Amino acid sequence: MKYFLHGGKNEIAGLIDPKFISWLHSACVTNMLFIPFAISESQWQKRWEQVNQFIDLGKIEVSALTLTNLDRKRDELIHSADGIYLPGGSQTVLLNRLKSTAVWADIMQKADTIKVIGGGSAGEMALGEKTLVGRHQVSKIVDGLSVFKNCILDSHFSKRDRQPRLLAALEQQNNMYGIGIDEDTMVLFDEDQKVEKVIGKGRAYKIDINKKVTVL
Repeated sequence: MKYFLHGGKNEIAGLIDPKFISWLHSACVTNMLFIPFAISESQWQKRWEQVNQFIDLGKIEVSALTLTNLDRKRDELIHSADGIYLPGGSQTVLLNRLKSTAVWADIMQKADTIKVIGGGSAGEMALGEKTLVGRHQVSKIVDGLSVFKNCILDSHFSKRDRQPRLLAALEQQNNMYGIGIDEDTMVLFDEDQKVEKVIGKGRAYKIDINKKVTVL
């Protein structure tokens, strides 16, 4: 399994970037499933059901599992997917919905057939072992999905000056590292979660367990 993280803002532009699509092809992805549970507004849940109208990944099929089609399409969409993407919104809403519906548990049961997992903004942050809650200041730190173990992920990094809050959060955790990603920026990782490529307008930063900051 490979991984990709988007730092937020123009997520769709990043997803249809030819460099990203080429990377998906190299990972042999055939069906990308979008799960927009982080979005609170019901009209956007319906909009995502027509994901193929605004996201074109070439030969890769696209579909979306939403709150409005969950009962009808859950098994079919999860079974056929070999790529997963969690769009942005609210990380707490996303985590609560993934867990309360057991959708994430279903995905993890077929993890050996998933070729890529990614997230953008709140979806990116939810993939860490711990997830920060709060737009500017951290109001609390909750359990994430642990796709990136021993890690806290942050988005909108430079635009919202989030390095201080990520450093502060890491001070409260034992032996964890952090990754902060700028807006309009995507980081592509290999199977060992080592960086393969950074694409987009900004940068990505790693803060190691000794609180040293490096550009990825």
